Amino acid sequence: MNINYQTDHLIIINYPPGAGGKFISLCLALSENVLHQDYKLATHKLKSNLEEIQSFHISSAVMNKSIKENNHFELGCKELAGFNVYNKDQQEILSNVLWKECTNQKKYFFCMMNNSNINRWNDYPNAKHIILKNYDWILKKRNLEKNFQTVNKDTFKNYIDFNMESILEKNSFLNCFDSLCNFLKIEIKNKTLLEDLRLTFLKTFKIGF
Repeated sequence: MNINYQTDHLIIINYPPGAGGKFISLCLALSENVLHQDYKLATHKLKSNLEEIQSFHISSAVMNKSIKENNHFELGCKELAGFNVYNKDQQEILSNVLWKECTNQKKYFFCMMNNSNINRWNDYPNAKHIILKNYDWILKKRNLEKNFQTVNKDTFKNYIDFNMESILEKNSFLNCFDSLCNFLKIEIKNKTLLEDLRLTFLKTFKIGF
């Protein structure tokens, strides 16, 4: 099986390192149609059609592992696909079987990250892009510096902004996530699960920084 570079089920989350993009991916993975960024977890969901509550327990466990280990823990691009961001030739060499399967199916969305102010995923013209904004408060509390300006939106044909300040208030966050789900045409029915993850993020996001 070859990589399908025309896939429209790839989600790219664009943000500076440390600005909270992995949290957004864990929230998205509550949907029955979004995979977690991990080979085993994603393969399990592909085969088992997990419900929202099952996906919630996975996302919650990932976030709470930072408390147990007293160090920042997250899933990742390489853990899902076998590579981070490389050119097309390197993807052909390093990508795993799951990545090829993901790009050739139409049921599940799968997330990767772009920690750059340019689109490093232009090999995938039909990807859906989420551009994080208003994340300076996260970087400040994590003692991180903003290392580039906002990504140039002119390089994307299919994108939505996500306001990271919404994490600070329940209704604002849920409204922003409703817009995000509408953009992707996915559903998260149990909003209480999103609220639980929001509160967990606020409790854990400074650990390890």
